Amino acid sequence: MESTRRDRARVRQHLARLKRRGCNLLVVGATDAATRRAATRRLFGAPGANRDRVLITVGNVDSDEWLPDGGRVIDAAVDTRSAAALTAPSTPSRSVPEAVDDVASTSDDEPGRFRLGVTALAPLLESPGGAETVASLRETVREARGIGHYHLSAPFDADRTRAAAADFDAVVELRRVAAGPQERWHLEGADLVTPWLPLEE
Repeated sequence: MESTRRDRARVRQHLARLKRRGCNLLVVGATDAATRRAATRRLFGAPGANRDRVLITVGNVDSDEWLPDGGRVIDAAVDTRSAAALTAPSTPSRSVPEAVDDVASTSDDEPGRFRLGVTALAPLLESPGGAETVASLRETVREARGIGHYHLSAPFDADRTRAAAADFDAVVELRRVAAGPQERWHLEGADLVTPWLPLEE
């Protein structure tokens, strides 16, 4: 019992520290799109909360299903054949990182106010210049002391998850059970893991 209380206290302290300094979260799990959307809405903050939200969509995505109550949507034009792959079609003169920085640079300095979500990380990483683009996004989030999350459709114990996790501050694992979608957080590597928690759909 004492060990459980200590672990809960460590979780609270670690989460508070992540929010205070800004963090980037890798969201994983071989689960359905509805579960991923529920996780994103939770990470974007409650409807009505004072948040500056940016959603980067990859592929055919209905952004209204991902955002709790509005925000900036950037459709990443991912073309693995093109060296100029990562542009924002809505603002074609701007790259995806530049378009995100436009929002982050005007966001209040309040920790956690700026929120970034990426619906699919793998296509970005696999595009020419994709690793540099994702690194730039992570840096923008940290500088704004915001919270960024990036979906990777792979199990927690997959090789690609382990390879990607080193570049993120924590890993959020998703699953769907009979009771509905759930999440658990892996903090400080695999040393500290939260219980499975329900996600509201």
